Amino acid sequence: MKKLVLFVVMAFALDGACMADANTDYVHYKRNYGQTYYKGYVSPKELPKAVIKYLDKHYPDYTIMISKRKGNGHYFVKIRFAGNGYHAYHRSLVFDSEGRVIKG
Repeated sequence: MKKLVLFVVMAFALDGACMADANTDYVHYKRNYGQTYYKGYVSPKELPKAVIKYLDKHYPDYTIMISKRKGNGHYFVKIRFAGNGYHAYHRSLVFDSEGRVIKG
């Protein structure tokens, strides 16, 4: 009986994990004030030019690890940059929809 219960619990857990992986597409999101946009992972090519310009200026030799668009229209970017030469550093930055830094 314990094996059957364990099997059922594992089956539901595995089913939920598969559903989470399959649901990584953009989600259509509309705020009350009429702006419509998508949230989810975005490629670095889809980031506003102001974001790339800021990263080029302040973090030369950076690599974008994660770039997302949040539900409020802000961009979340996690970068890896050279640091002091001994080991790389990671930094998380948040930009508004225009590309201005909110959190850095």
